[in-house]
Amino acid sequence: ELLCSESTREEYDGISTKELFDYLRPDGPNKMKATKRILILDACYSGKFIQEFIALGSNVNDKNLNSEIKISKQISQLQDLSAEAGVFILAASEHNQSAYESTAVQQSLLTYSLLKTIKEEKFSDNKLNINQWFHKTVTKVKNISKRFNEENDVQNAYPYVVNDIDIGRITNKVRESINISSDNKPIIDFITF
Repeated sequence: ELLCSESTREEYDGISTKELFDYLRPDGPNKMKATKRILILDACYSGKFIQEFIALGSNVNDKNLNSEIKISKQISQLQDLSAEAGVFILAASEHNQSAYESTAVQQSLLTYSLLKTIKEEKFSDNKLNINQWFHKTVTKVKNISKRFNEENDVQNAYPYVVNDIDIGRITNKVRESINISSDNKPIIDFITF
């Protein structure tokens, strides 16, 4: 399950992977008309969502298959499901990992890296390409995490992108409107949840 911010150990409140995808479906409760959907999960253990997404799209249960073949078949089925559903996912961390915030950048490392990538990176014809954006962001998260985290617990953002689409145009006005602090500031503290 995916937890909502109101969840506590005493009172669990969450939404399942299946419920979330039902909400995103054209025939779901929200009647989502978009043919492409982008999910950015900026939370600890958010890579678990991608694992559950793979499980939803997988019916590979043959116990005689070795794990590499099962994983290969699951990935293939996930690609088919994602291509059909038009879903692009970026998780802030691996399934067993914290996602970090830093007062030095005044937000989470993932959000900061997403914005920094748009502000500073070059994209072909100034088009924000989802595949390039997510993969450049993943690299930034890892590099910033290495610099800030003295325990060397490097945060690994986890992208899932099958198709390659442009989702917008990055103009100078857009770049100038993004206000982010410098990640070269001395670190004050590192927050994990």
